[in-house]
This record gives sequence, C-alpha cells and structure tokens, in this order.
Amino acid sequence: MNIDYNNRKFRNLSNSSEGEVNTDTIFEYFQAGDTLTGIYHGGQIRQGQLLGFVSPDGRLHFMYHHMNSSGELKAGKCVSTSEMTPTGKLRLHEKWEWLTGAMESGESILEEID
Repeated sequence: MNIDYNNRKFRNLSNSSEGEVNTDTIFEYFQAGDTLTGIYHGGQIRQGQLLGFVSPDGRLHFMYHHMNSSGELKAGKCVSTSEMTPTGKLRLHEKWEWLTGAMESGESILEEID
C-alpha cells in the first residue's frame, strides 16, 4: 500500500499495558520522500517525537522518545503496518519495544482522525 503520511493525525485506540500512550494521545505525522517524522502529546505524554522511514512495502520503521507526565524520559522503537478501514480511515498496527527502563514490548493500534 503506497500511502503518504504527511500531515495525517492519529489517535490511539488500544495499547498494551506496558505502554504509556492512551486514547488521549494525539500523533501528527509528516513525510518527505521516505523520511517520516512526527510529534505526539496528550494523556500521560507531555511531549514526544519520532523519526524513521517508510519502507517500500509500506511499513513504518521509527524510533521514538518522549517525556511523560512524571517527568521521565523514555525511548523506544516501533514497526507499523497500515490498513484502510471500511470508513476510509487509515489504521496503524504497531509493534513497539522500549529501549529504556524495563525494555518491555507491546502492541498498539492508532486510527486516523480529521
């Protein structure tokens, strides 16, 4: 699936218990060529950023870091696959892993918002 992620916004629908992102977290993605950047905030996240790339098969590969509401700095990596919902919204299925703290991993789902 060839998707342009530039200026798309997403909200978290679900997340593993080891994650800090919740339904109040909003993500904004930007794309130039195959380079993906983004910002996110809300819920337990004061401010976060991500940097990665869109692979030829359409998967997103990125590293992320943020400061949570407790003032802790956290970092991790993620691979996302996308699907188009019947309502025409883009949905991202993420497999992520912390690179700080307990080094746990999990899965989350983001869905595009207007």
